[in-house]
Amino acid sequence: MSTVGYGDVNPSNMNERIYLIFVMAFGVVVFTFFSGSLSSMMQSIDDRALAQSEDLNRLKKIKNSYRLKNDLFIKVRQDFFKKEKSPNQDLCWLMDSLEGTNVKT
Repeated sequence: MSTVGYGDVNPSNMNERIYLIFVMAFGVVVFTFFSGSLSSMMQSIDDRALAQSEDLNRLKKIKNSYRLKNDLFIKVRQDFFKKEKSPNQDLCWLMDSLEGTNVKT
């Protein structure tokens, strides 16, 4: 990147001025690209955390609704939030089906 500086070094002819204009424009484009990429990564992390929080709330509602014991709830929660990037699809289906019923055990 280039800065405007203190004026101690100046372009002396038109070719140098044009070159510095392109260098400064290129610096702005690179800075914008990296700051946009960083923002996108942060948003992605935030979205995953929100989805995990919503899934945990759904699990807690199911636990309370079906009066599950804590040890069973902990096992289900651990299995649901394994180190994989996405929750187990079978458990997602199970949660969806349990939320739609009013059967109490």
